[in-house]
Amino acid sequence: MARCKAIYMYTSSKILTWTITLPLMAALSALTQYYDPPLKCFTFTDFQLALTLEEYERLLGLPLAKSPPYLYKGHHPSWASMEKLLKMLELEVLRRKKNKNSLEGIQKVSLEEKLHQFQKEGDWQTFMDVYKLLVYGIVLFPHVEDYIDLAVVDAFLTKRDKGENHVIVVLANTYYTLNYCYKKNEKALQCCTPMLYLWMTTHLFHSKRRTACTIEDHHWSWIKTMSRKEWTRCLDEALERTIH
Repeated sequence: MARCKAIYMYTSSKILTWTITLPLMAALSALTQYYDPPLKCFTFTDFQLALTLEEYERLLGLPLAKSPPYLYKGHHPSWASMEKLLKMLELEVLRRKKNKNSLEGIQKVSLEEKLHQFQKEGDWQTFMDVYKLLVYGIVLFPHVEDYIDLAVVDAFLTKRDKGENHVIVVLANTYYTLNYCYKKNEKALQCCTPMLYLWMTTHLFHSKRRTACTIEDHHWSWIKTMSRKEWTRCLDEALERTIH
């Protein structure tokens, strides 16, 4: 039990590190101005930058050479799988299941209720499963706000049970969102925004104290909070010789 609690505290701190970047949407709002859909890259004053698989492998810490890639099989997990995952009876699952935008799933608040239940019961293994599922739905694959759909559940289960790597899907979803927002003139990015922000800042800012963790490097870069206008000026002034 003590070990599970320690893992929870460690994981919480890492996820908190990611979510701290969420208020910095001004940075991504500025960045998307430079996106060029035909070229699938960001075009700046005298250079271009494209999101690459190799970069996302490094940023996520999930090299494809060490684990098989996740490939959607064309069907979602059954609700029986959810019953087993959340340790709920069939009637309780039927009561909690929802359908939003033609996507079957469960409300985030329902998972949070189960999270608190498992914490009180000291069921740390199940607690961690639900906690990670929430992270998948909130951070990695935020399809619908405050809602975890079965596609997210499928991604989580393949990682937990088969060790499959989601780098390709995270990157593809980011490109899809950038193209969709450009085409529809949408402002809300429905992708792993903390990772996109981290990708941008690793190119623009450089830490004097290099570590094995890109998230930690980000903090050592001491990036100040800026408005959208300030970020735009920063990106306008960026030159190829100053970019890593």
